[in-house]
Amino acid sequence: MQDAVRRQARTRTFAEAEDIISTVLSDPAVQEARERVEAEAGLGMELRARLQPFQDRYDQAVAEGATRPGSRRSVRASTAAEGGSASCPTGTNPGWRSRTGATTARASRSRG
Repeated sequence: MQDAVRRQARTRTFAEAEDIISTVLSDPAVQEARERVEAEAGLGMELRARLQPFQDRYDQAVAEGATRPGSRRSVRASTAAEGGSASCPTGTNPGWRSRTGATTARASRSRG
């Protein structure tokens, strides 16, 4: 008898919870927030893909011990030697200057 009462109470509780969840999720403000979160998650995935080469380069520098104080030049020099550039990391600002002061080739061409 007690098991039947517990099952009925559990079934009723789950049904009430489903109704409440449905009500909350159908609210227009909740739907708008969900859309924003999904859009931002997509942008985050795109940004991660674009910035992954920089993370990889950082991880490699850490693994090689190149992050010791005063060793930043060696990391930059190795990057330049490997064909790296001082361009804007996102590629959206052709006039961007790196910490070394170099402008991108794109910006140099556009100036003249």
